[in-house]
Amino acid sequence: MSLTYKEVIEANIELHRREAKIYDRIHQEIWNSREQKRSWKILRFAVSQVEGNRFRALDFGSGTGNVTGKLLDLGFEVTAIDLSPEMNKILKLKYSKDVVTRKLQILNLNIDKVQMEGDFDFVACFSVLHHLPDYIGTLRKLARLIRKGGVFYLDFEPAPLFPERNPRFILNRAVKFSHYFTRSLLNRLYFWSVNLPKLDYSKADVYADSGDLDYELIINVLREEGLRIVKFYSYFFADSWFRLPTAPFYKVVSVPDKTLLIAKKTE
Repeated sequence: MSLTYKEVIEANIELHRREAKIYDRIHQEIWNSREQKRSWKILRFAVSQVEGNRFRALDFGSGTGNVTGKLLDLGFEVTAIDLSPEMNKILKLKYSKDVVTRKLQILNLNIDKVQMEGDFDFVACFSVLHHLPDYIGTLRKLARLIRKGGVFYLDFEPAPLFPERNPRFILNRAVKFSHYFTRSLLNRLYFWSVNLPKLDYSKADVYADSGDLDYELIINVLREEGLRIVKFYSYFFADSWFRLPTAPFYKVVSVPDKTLLIAKKTE
């Protein structure tokens, strides 16, 4: 990563300031019905792994509430943390009743810069790692907030790319570009009446396309923090409201888009 810590943080704050109001509408890879069905299923499984559940959860990088809302529906008291004031405002409006009843606490902070104490049964981190300038340091902090018997739920991108020496690497990149170009074009047509702001992901999504997330290091760090891996696999997520014509070929030639990791605190 060539950017400084400060540059990545500032880029994320600015990006989410611009896209907060339209986030749910343009991020079809999260909000389409197939992806929602998948995420509900795996989240229920992850929650079922908690021992002696007291239903206290932390949603780190909560955004507009994709995971927060599900945890509330499952009966948790949720602490939601996000760096973006605009995202937090939308989350508060969505779940205002839960804020009033104190089932939901929303914190606007950079967890890397504060000492936070907790004893959570469940910690979620959905589609956040690629935004973090120090994802290993953040994972350690989050892991230490989980009590024994609790669960860490990580759903993140990117999945590892083919090494460049692999003959399929160039084909993989070409097919990936074609697939995402098709998706983006259809998405633009779908929102033709929406005045989309200019969104620059190049500095905010610092690890999005690089394949530089160190999977072996992530697993080792979690183990060092007393967590046992329950599930760990990469997968193709339902990335559009449309069933794209490029999808079948993309899945044959390309590598998976995302990775799921569920770990239980045993020490």
